[in-house]
Formats: sequence, C-alpha cells, structure tokens
Amino acid sequence: MMGRVISVLFAVLTALSNGSASVLQRRAAMKVPSGPIAVVQPIFVIELPATLLLAGLVMRARVPRPVWFGVAAVTLGLALGMASAAPVGGADQVHGGAAWIPALVVTGLFEAALIAAALSTRGNARAALLGLAAACGYALTAALMKDAMSRLESHGVLGLLAAWQLYATAAAGVGALFLLQNALQAGSLVAVQPMLTLGDALISITYGVTLFGEHLRAGWWLLPQLIGVGLIATGCVILARSPLASGGQEPASRVK
Repeated sequence: MMGRVISVLFAVLTALSNGSASVLQRRAAMKVPSGPIAVVQPIFVIELPATLLLAGLVMRARVPRPVWFGVAAVTLGLALGMASAAPVGGADQVHGGAAWIPALVVTGLFEAALIAAALSTRGNARAALLGLAAACGYALTAALMKDAMSRLESHGVLGLLAAWQLYATAAAGVGALFLLQNALQAGSLVAVQPMLTLGDALISITYGVTLFGEHLRAGWWLLPQLIGVGLIATGCVILARSPLASGGQEPASRVK
C-alpha cells in the first residue's frame, strides 16, 4: 500500500516537473532572439550531467566516482569551448526568406543520408546515426524557433501566426523526437548520447554562423575549441555508461 502511495506521489511530482519545464522552455524561447544561438544551444550539453546528479540525489544513490569525472569533463569542455569560440554578433532573424532554402535543402539531404545509413545497419551503429539525425532535428528546431519568435517582437502575434517558421518548428520538433525514440530503441545510450549532445551543439553553431551571421574566433583558437569538444565527448561517454544513466543504482546505505 505504501509503495503504491509513493508511486502516485512521484507521478504527481513528475507531472508538475514536466509542466514547469514546459513553461520555462516557452519563457526561454521568448528570450532566444536576444542571444546568439551559438551560445544558447551548446549550454544544453550540461543537461545530462545535471540529470544524473539530480537522479542520484532523488534516488539516494551513491554517485560513482566516474560520474564525477564525466561531469568535470563536460563542464570543463563546455567552458573551454565557449571561452575560446566566444560567439558574438548575429541578427535576431534570418534576413530574406531565400536564405532558408539552401539551409533546408542541405539539412534534408544530410538527414536523408543519416537515415539511409542507419537503415542499412543495426545495433549501436544505427543508434549513433539516428542520434545524430535527431540532434540535427533539434538544432533545426532551435534555429526555426529563434527566427519565428523574432517575428513576434517585430510584427506581434499576427506576424508570428503568419510565419511559416512557427509551423516548421513544430514539424521539426516532432520529427526529432521520433528519431530520438528510434535511436534509443536501436542501441545503447552510450552510442546515442554523445552524438545527440555534440551534434546538437555543433549543428546549432553552424546554423548560427550561416543563417544569423554570428561570429566565432578562428585561427589558433580552433585548437582549444577542439580540445573542448573532445572533453565533452569523453564526458558524455563516461556518463552514459554510468549505472544512473542505465537505471541502476548503488544501495542507499552507501550514500555519503
């Protein structure tokens, strides 16, 4: 009886948490035009380490030492990458609808190639390819949302409702979620998470530079940027292998 009550309690808390997340995401979306997408999207790489640390706290599970190493690697990699890239500038919206045409064509061809390659293989290879395809979908969703929400500020609600980017955002988001679910069913989290995390960040930066005119440091600054990417990838692999990510947990008696 007590177990059922606890299950219901956590179900209610989960619903409230999901609802709060939805509200905060919508509020954050309203602020997207004021910041470079090359800054906003890469920050989401901290979602995995934050989730695992919170899971350890909620489940009263001991956080293994490798998880802390993974958290440190992701955090340091993100800090190093962002500091060395220093994204600046950029417009609030894509000027001229024609600019979206080559971007959407290239994205479509890239997605089609990834899906075709995934269908020709199995296991973790398929999971990784579909994870990258999902990452591309999420990056496209963010770019479309940024462009759509800029119409709200410049033309009001009617301008937003008349923007094709708003409806393309919904379609891209649903497609990305579908690809992610298939990726997780095809293989392990270890194969999916690094591709999803890094793919979303790097493709978002590409959209920011090519569509919104954002600027990154080049030259020798590329070396620390690559080191940062390597640290993030290593940290994601470590975290995805942890018992907290796979649903396992250490006994509560070992909590320190």
